[in-house]
Amino acid sequence: MINCNTYDYLEIACLYHLTVVAKLKDNREIVGTAITTKIALIENANLAHEASKEECIVLKAQSGEMLFVVLTQIISLTCLQQNPHFKMINFVDGTLTK
Repeated sequence: MINCNTYDYLEIACLYHLTVVAKLKDNREIVGTAITTKIALIENANLAHEASKEECIVLKAQSGEMLFVVLTQIISLTCLQQNPHFKMINFVDGTLTK
């Protein structure tokens, strides 16, 4: 679960459709334009035919594909655009860089 302050910045990213890089716990980085947050049915990669409802941020990739990124898997979210709201949010300790 993420703290409320961090969640507020996710909503800001979606409201202004900011382009972000989500760094994940498995060291992958996903780039896209923040569209919305959503509860989605996500398949479990380790268990065939298993899925669970997860809270996600929906990012639109440059290709147009909608990517559902599970919030509990994000380490940090970095904005690629100049904006007055934030540069980076650290999901682990809740720190914010403007």
